[in-house]
Amino acid sequence: MDIGFRVLRLDSSNLSDVYYKPQEYKQDKLELFSDNVKLDRSPEDILFQILLDWGLPLSLPIQTKTILKKTVYCVAGNSLSMLALILE
Repeated sequence: MDIGFRVLRLDSSNLSDVYYKPQEYKQDKLELFSDNVKLDRSPEDILFQILLDWGLPLSLPIQTKTILKKTVYCVAGNSLSMLALILE
């Protein structure tokens, strides 16, 4: 039984800022958006941002599994699973 608790703090988005309007996208700028996660963010940061973006409670149970040498976060059983390829 997990009797611990989570301490979270509000921060800026985990995604890099985009300064272009859709009509300004050109083929030569597409590489700028291929890796849009800020370098100092962890897979857990991304997981909690997804929970917030989808309106899910941050108190949901989260399990960590390893599948094919990759970390998978399973939220609320198998309701939401996220493969942690980020920052690996």
